[in-house]
Amino acid sequence: MSKSYIFPVFENYSNVLNVGSSKAVPNYVDEVLVIQDVTGSMGDYLNYNKGDGSKWSVAKKILKKLEQRGFKITVLPFNTHPLDLCSVESMPEPGGSTYFSPLVPRVRDIFKSGKHNFQAVIFASDGLPTEDQNIARAAITELGMIVRENNCNPVSLAIGNDADGSACALFSGNRGYECFIRYLSQLDNVVNDICNGLTCNYHMLPNGDFVPVEKDGNYYYVSKTVDGLIYNPDFDMIHKFLNIAMLDEFSKEHTDYYKLNKFIKFIAEIEKDPIKRNELITHFTFIIGEVHHRSAEQDGTPSIMSAKKAYYRESSGGQA
Repeated sequence: MSKSYIFPVFENYSNVLNVGSSKAVPNYVDEVLVIQDVTGSMGDYLNYNKGDGSKWSVAKKILKKLEQRGFKITVLPFNTHPLDLCSVESMPEPGGSTYFSPLVPRVRDIFKSGKHNFQAVIFASDGLPTEDQNIARAAITELGMIVRENNCNPVSLAIGNDADGSACALFSGNRGYECFIRYLSQLDNVVNDICNGLTCNYHMLPNGDFVPVEKDGNYYYVSKTVDGLIYNPDFDMIHKFLNIAMLDEFSKEHTDYYKLNKFIKFIAEIEKDPIKRNELITHFTFIIGEVHHRSAEQDGTPSIMSAKKAYYRESSGGQA
């Protein structure tokens, strides 16, 4: 039986933390399919520091690092259409424009062929699609569904400020791993983030959403409904509730940082121990400040949602 912890209502925020137990074993991932954008813009510099190289070269560095971690990588490059499956080393150089919709039948065919045993799929892109946005959004949503239907973990990688954060969110789904890179100095952190996403276990809720199973064998999600036996929240549950609620806020294109700080202080008040209460406030207000500061460069860019969530996981020590 799952457990539910009810918190005071603050404006339109969800106020129930639901906790369930999963018997899922650690997710073993050997083969990974990478749906890799190789459009013309991937030849542009990753940022104004030319020493970091092109987005294409940085993507190759990331994939080679994943190979060094023991993952068998197969690349599906795409631009106006999907290209032939290839190795990381033989990934085509940049050219052409960006179309997501032709990927849907190609990826379906790859899974139906039975020639591969992929356990995870990475979608990596650096820009907005050239085709109609509604068509592109529907296609990327369907791609995420195909990946889950085949019991694969979806991980997205937004490369540079112009990457389509909305598309990455649609592919990864609810609380899935959306990774982001803007500087070569972030390379190792991004690779670690991707690895966590590749090997994470997920539990499907009755409404069809997927939530990650954490190292303690439990899955956690915040909602406005009670789905289990009611318990009073202790310090650890307050901490977990704030973690997930904050991640949900950073999943929005526009985050109200002032209101988020008020929310943290409001919820922390239920902790009776003043030392622990101050610990909660200090911890989470620091993270909010870090995310706000670090993602400032992405404000007003398509990559903002992916950037905020990536910086949040990094600032919080990989939590949520």
